[in-house]
Amino acid sequence: WPRRLLCVSNLTSYAWQPGNVYNGVKEPQYNAITYTWGRWRLKDGEQPDTKSIPISINGDDWTIPRVDPKHFTTAEFENVIRATTTLQPNFRSPNNVEFVWLDIACIHQGDDPRSAAEIGRQAAIFHGA
Repeated sequence: WPRRLLCVSNLTSYAWQPGNVYNGVKEPQYNAITYTWGRWRLKDGEQPDTKSIPISINGDDWTIPRVDPKHFTTAEFENVIRATTTLQPNFRSPNNVEFVWLDIACIHQGDDPRSAAEIGRQAAIFHGA
């Protein structure tokens, strides 16, 4: 199971708890989003009016990167995240998916040794989605 999952209803990233529990939900179904953002990341001081997507990191602290809105806006990105809760790629479950694995919300974005381990687990994380 991933170290974190993003609860889409409140845009809060929750850490894994024993028993594969996230925010009180045991072994939740989740979708995964993979995309390119690093090359469009804004540097400190660049386009200071551009905000990052308002994701809360529960129990940890890191800054969500800001992306140049010429590529995608914060609102567009949030719409994509929220749309994943209604997509049913496996068509076996009639339920909406409440959680998403999203790198900026589920992998520490600074110099944290846990980040490299989670990056190495992405294939398994995607497989579980």
